[in-house]
Amino acid sequence: MLHNILRLGAGAALIVATTVGMQPAAAQSRGIPKVASQSQNQQTGRTTEFGLTIGGSWSDNITLLPGDGIDGVTGSAGMNLGFHHERRRLKTDIDVNARYEHYIDNEFDSEVLGGLNGSLVFGLVPKRVEWFVQDSFGQVRISPFAATTPDNREDINYFTTGPDITLALTRSTAFRLSGRYSNVNYELTDLDANRFGGTLALIRGLNSPRSISFQAGAERVEFDTMSFTGGYDYHYALVRYQARGSRTDLTADIGYGAIADGGESSDGVQLQLSATRQLSASSSLRLDAGSRFSDAGELFRSGQDSGGVSIETGAALASRDAFESRYAIFGWDFSRNRTGFGLSIRGSNDTYEQTRSLDRKRFGYEGYFTRRLSPVLGLRLHGAMVNEKFDLSGFDSDELRLGVALIRQVGATLQWTAQFDRIDRDSSLVATEYQENRISLFLTWTPLAR
Repeated sequence: MLHNILRLGAGAALIVATTVGMQPAAAQSRGIPKVASQSQNQQTGRTTEFGLTIGGSWSDNITLLPGDGIDGVTGSAGMNLGFHHERRRLKTDIDVNARYEHYIDNEFDSEVLGGLNGSLVFGLVPKRVEWFVQDSFGQVRISPFAATTPDNREDINYFTTGPDITLALTRSTAFRLSGRYSNVNYELTDLDANRFGGTLALIRGLNSPRSISFQAGAERVEFDTMSFTGGYDYHYALVRYQARGSRTDLTADIGYGAIADGGESSDGVQLQLSATRQLSASSSLRLDAGSRFSDAGELFRSGQDSGGVSIETGAALASRDAFESRYAIFGWDFSRNRTGFGLSIRGSNDTYEQTRSLDRKRFGYEGYFTRRLSPVLGLRLHGAMVNEKFDLSGFDSDELRLGVALIRQVGATLQWTAQFDRIDRDSSLVATEYQENRISLFLTWTPLAR
C-alpha cells in the first residue's frame, strides 16, 4: 500500500509540480547529495526542507549487462521532504526522498526508488509516558552477486510502535520501560516477519549534558510464512555513556548479546561507538564503529537512521538469517566560502548464523568536491569505490563510480543541473560485470528559497 501511495504521489508531482523537491534524484544515486531550500523557526524548533525535481537521463547500457549494452532513456520525478518539529506533546522527524522512474522503451517496469523514514513521539504524559511510532520504506538487493537493476531489488517496509514509560527515582536517576512491536514486509521474497521486544533501562544523569545508563532487552522475531520453522530470539545487556558538548557528541555502548536461531545459538561482546567532532567552523570529523547482531531489516533501518534516505539501493541483502556485523565508518567534511570537500572510508564484516554463503566483507571509500564558480553557477565532482567479497563462494567485485555536475541557478527558486556519471563494475563472475555512461538533465524547484 505504501509503495502505491509513493508511486501515485511521485506521478502527481511530475504532472502538477506542486509538492516537494530536492537536488536531482538521479544525481543522488550517483553520489550527489540533495540540496533543498530550508525554512527554520528557532522559536518553535521547526526545520523544513521542501522541493521537487523533474528530468531525464540517457544511458549507453540501461540493462547493466556485460559487453556493449543497450542504450535507453528514463524520465523521472523526484520528491524530497525533510521536516523536524518539537513540541511539548509531539516530536516529529520526517525524511522523504523518493523518485518515480519510467523506462521509455520498457526495458524494465516503472518503479519508485528511495522512500521515507519518519518517526512520531506522542507525549501522553510529557516526559513520563510517551508513545513511539516509526516507519521506514526503501529497497534492498535480492541476489548478492548480480548487478542492482529493477529486477534485482525489492521494496521493504519496516513499521514499529510502542510505549516508553519513565519513572523518576531521584532528581538525577530514572527508570525506563520500553515495549516495541514491529512488522517487516517485503515486496517479493517470503521474508515478512513480526517482531516483539522490550527494554529496561536505569539512567543516571551526570554533570549535564552527560549520562550513563544500564540497559537489558530482549526481542523475538517470528516469520509469517511456513517456509521457515520458528524464528529467533535476541537478548542483550549493556552500559551506555552519552555526552554532548559544544563541539563533540559521543555515544558509547559496551555489553554482551546472545542470539538463538533454530536450536543453534551465538553470543559475544557487543560494542558501539558513535562520535562527531567539530574541529572548526568549517571542518568536522565523524566516527561510527562497533560489533553487533543484526539482520536485513535492522541493517536497512540503521542505514536510513544514520545516513538519511537515499535513492541508491543500500547494502542490506534480502535474507531471513541473522548475522554478526563488525563495522567502522570514518568521515571528514570541510566547507568554507565557495569551496567544500569530504572524504569517507568504511568497512564491514558480516558473519551469518546459518546461511554461510552470505558471509561477506565490504570495504569502500568515497570523496566529493564542490565549488561555487559564480553567484549562479556551481560545480560538483564525486567518486566512490566499493569492494565486496563473499568468503564461501569466492565471489569478488569492485565497483567504481565517478560523476561531475554543473548546477545553474535560475531565479530564486529554480535550478538546472547537467550531469555525467560513469560506473565500472569488475567481478569474478563475468556475467555480472558492466560499464555504464549516463548523461542527465534535471530541473529543481525549491520554493522555500525565496
